[in-house]
Amino acid sequence: MMKFLGSCYNYKVLHTDTLFSLMYKMINLDIDGQSDNRLLELDRPNDCFRVSLVCSLLDSLGKNLFSKLKRRLLLDRFLIFFQKYIFEKDYILMEVEF
Repeated sequence: MMKFLGSCYNYKVLHTDTLFSLMYKMINLDIDGQSDNRLLELDRPNDCFRVSLVCSLLDSLGKNLFSKLKRRLLLDRFLIFFQKYIFEKDYILMEVEF
């Protein structure tokens, strides 16, 4: 599914704002500043499923995301939040880490 979304973006079916909104929603579980316990159960500290989803999407995007300055700055900002999300995990699987 992530490779499909990446291909849609590469063929200009998805807008940049939609793509970044999706990526932020994948790593952020806060709803109106409050965490819901049911949502926290979906993303346990030892689960790397969301990390692998984001990595798969970024891999399928290729270099198209870096072509313009605005997109590059948005991606740099997202990567900071993504690293924070990864560091909150207890451990990362070997195939996801590299």
